[in-house]
Amino acid sequence: GLLFHSVLTPGSSAYIEQLKVTLDGEFDSGVFQRAWEQVVSRHSILRTAFAHQGLVEPLQVVQRDVVLPWQAHDWRDLTANKQNDSLLALLAEDRAAGFDLEHAPLMRVSVLHLADDRHVFIWSHHHLLLDGWSLPLLIQEVLAFYKAGLEAYKSFSLAKPRAYREHIAWLNEQDDVASTEFWADRLGDFSEPTVVSLPMVEGDNSVMMVDHSWQLSAETTSELDAFARRHRVTLSTVVQGAWSLLLSRYSGQDDVVFGTTVSGRTGDLVGVDQMIGLFINTVPVRVRINDRSNVVDWLQSLQDDYAQLQRHSFMPLNEVAKQSSIETGQALFETLYAFENYPVDDSLRDASIVDGLTISDVSMAEETNYPLNLVVIPASELQLELRYKADQFTAQNIERMSGHLDALLTGLMSNPEALLNDLVMLGEAEQSRSFSLSNQMSVDDPFEISLLHESFEIQSDLRSDAIAVTFGADSLSYAELNARANQLARHLMAQGVGADSLVGLSLERGLSLVSGVLGILKAG
Repeated sequence: GLLFHSVLTPGSSAYIEQLKVTLDGEFDSGVFQRAWEQVVSRHSILRTAFAHQGLVEPLQVVQRDVVLPWQAHDWRDLTANKQNDSLLALLAEDRAAGFDLEHAPLMRVSVLHLADDRHVFIWSHHHLLLDGWSLPLLIQEVLAFYKAGLEAYKSFSLAKPRAYREHIAWLNEQDDVASTEFWADRLGDFSEPTVVSLPMVEGDNSVMMVDHSWQLSAETTSELDAFARRHRVTLSTVVQGAWSLLLSRYSGQDDVVFGTTVSGRTGDLVGVDQMIGLFINTVPVRVRINDRSNVVDWLQSLQDDYAQLQRHSFMPLNEVAKQSSIETGQALFETLYAFENYPVDDSLRDASIVDGLTISDVSMAEETNYPLNLVVIPASELQLELRYKADQFTAQNIERMSGHLDALLTGLMSNPEALLNDLVMLGEAEQSRSFSLSNQMSVDDPFEISLLHESFEIQSDLRSDAIAVTFGADSLSYAELNARANQLARHLMAQGVGADSLVGLSLERGLSLVSGVLGILKAG
């Protein structure tokens, strides 16, 4: 899947991973470079290219030796502002440069000398080489070689690593027939991807992803953990449940599909937890939302379904998609969920084993080809990130979405015996605003009332499953009507419709007339 998307969108920065770290204290750039070169020599995956042009099936080609691209910049004479501007420019240029997938290595390092006792190092690589689990393992090796180099341990060595080809061999041994049957049964009648229906914004399609990050309090995180243990589900299952409900209410569908990243590190392969390479896979998760389902029963069913899914999660996404009824060439899903439990920051802070060196400002820039991603990072204060394409979502909509996700998490945790239909997606602030809007309906001054489509959206959040409009025997819930209106608004905005644009509407009385009016208002 990663190779397919990378080849399909040349010049895109999707799947270019970029780690930036500040190093304070005594630092030897030459020894650091040799440490990286030793690690590259140890692992064949770091010397791998991907041949694909003119081939029926792509091949991984391992080079015996490669030269690790290494840049050093001395910026000590620059002002702090100029250093920051130059750093931002370098990071952007580095991502834009991408990688030629047919020529190894698909990684490079830059070291910036900012002051006598301060350096920044930037490590960029293509996601095809490594998954997140591999990062702390690799960093630990670099630090070990760096310390040994500083102390002139000529006989220093690490245990021989397990070869990545063992994982490839394990994949080739799996039962494709059984997994094909599983995915056909799971997705055979699924024909329409789940679309998060929000008005689109105009912008550059090449824009990199933007992060909206927030944390739950330590108290709330502890309560979530306790709730999960009490009802024999994982924390990830609880968050997946909230995400599923949010997608359902935003799309107006009670049958949703989103992608999720699985580790691929099965216990069947001895020592797999210490191997370096790309083991992850992205597979679809299908969730049906029955409003009359009990919260705990529903979450437990989600966990059971996910356990079955994991046994067949090795199958490539393009093969999985073939088992659905989605039209060829259409994406199976547009949103991605990832539960990341690998401590990159903690591994870097192990640099304390190197006397006189401290680590700060650790950041990882990464993006996928999916326009909306939810990333969950377990910690004493649960970290959540909505990574989104800025040309498809506004910061205001994403911030509002994060509040809805928080409210659903709280609702699941606080009401274990409730029905799904009873869970409210609005936080306290939005509920207060909604009640205020309701009270405004009785004022004498019509200009005191908020815009119609804004008021409708808030009511949609409050009562998403309630009937909003009927015509004859047909009806639409608030969520369904909102999804239809948003879909039309996205189309109109893509055609250039905006504020003060005139849009003609010629329809017979019916449900489409109502959704048409709302869609036009949303577009302008």
